[in-house]
Amino acid sequence: MKINIILLILCGNLLIAQGLQEKVLIIPYRDNNLWGFCDSLGNIKVKPFASEIRDIKYDVFTPKSRFVIKEENTNYYVIDNLQKALIPKNNKYDSLQIRKFDWDEIYIYKNGKMGLYKDNKEIIPCLYNDISTESNKSFIVKRDGHYGLINSSGKQIIPLEYKYITFSEKNNNSNSNFIWKASKEGMCMNCKMDEFYDAKIKADKDSSLREVGGMQDSSERIRVSNETISKVEQYLADKYDSFKIDKNNNLIFVEKGISKGVLSLLDGKEIVKLDFDEVDLFVANGKNSIFKVKKAGKYGLVCLNKVVVPVKYEKIDRTFEELNILINNNQQGFFDEDSLEYVDSKYKKILKKIRINIDFNKSFYLYKILLDNGKEAYVGGNGVEYFK
Repeated sequence: MKINIILLILCGNLLIAQGLQEKVLIIPYRDNNLWGFCDSLGNIKVKPFASEIRDIKYDVFTPKSRFVIKEENTNYYVIDNLQKALIPKNNKYDSLQIRKFDWDEIYIYKNGKMGLYKDNKEIIPCLYNDISTESNKSFIVKRDGHYGLINSSGKQIIPLEYKYITFSEKNNNSNSNFIWKASKEGMCMNCKMDEFYDAKIKADKDSSLREVGGMQDSSERIRVSNETISKVEQYLADKYDSFKIDKNNNLIFVEKGISKGVLSLLDGKEIVKLDFDEVDLFVANGKNSIFKVKKAGKYGLVCLNKVVVPVKYEKIDRTFEELNILINNNQQGFFDEDSLEYVDSKYKKILKKIRINIDFNKSFYLYKILLDNGKEAYVGGNGVEYFK
């Protein structure tokens, strides 16, 4: 009997491990006042157990994730996508915040002061007003107008006595140490600078990519010659009442009578039908650009001559955070430009868009929303609601 119980426990643990694999995307799922986790299709992976999820971060390259959560009788703590606690439940901190790019580093807060938690330990205690990242994987700490420097191991390299800290111009590949300079007078030409030395840390390629937000698109735009444009202009003048060529995006905005449309400058093909009262470039992407169109006082979106958002909205906005908001009757929905899918206006507000890279070639977008009852929840770019 005892052996059977042990086998049952082992099988249970194996099923949990299989359900939460390292490369599986998990998403916060809300069930009234409790939070758990599900996959992108809404299948529950971890039953709701947390009273709050305050902060979520996904890795730049993979679905690996970090979550700041709280249960009813615990402090805020941090878990990863395998439910491993990176900061334990019973800790001494008032609040926690995962850093944006260096997501293995967590800001910790206690009594209005901040510190830093890294590699499963507190490397900077909660004694400072501010902490900022510097070269050589070190941190400048600030308190009461003075600065000091602490390295990635938690060792104080520069005492908290200075007004200005920078790295030395003497640093080069031949030096075995990293050299810092600090001034008690501030930043000035003739200020006395003290030198400090620390072990040099080799730059991590993966970390440097994280700092800039991942891989950059190096593709170049195709440029159309002036001779070709002159020929195009002659053709357009005979066929349309007016036209405007956008050389930067290889687009031609055309008008005939009261109708407006768009052609591709590269091949002359129609990419927005000559059928709208207004046409404006919404998301620039050459021939695959997305256009906001207006007809009979309502707005929609068109891509490659296909209406991807129906022309039925009172307003369509694109925010600085690249949120595409669809508005009707004081309710908001969104358009996901990656999948070219949209979610109708049925939420109080769209708060945030989170990009999750499944791999180098595939991404998934998660949208944080505000419901009519004042609660926050999440919806996928695929339209799946992660709440009930």
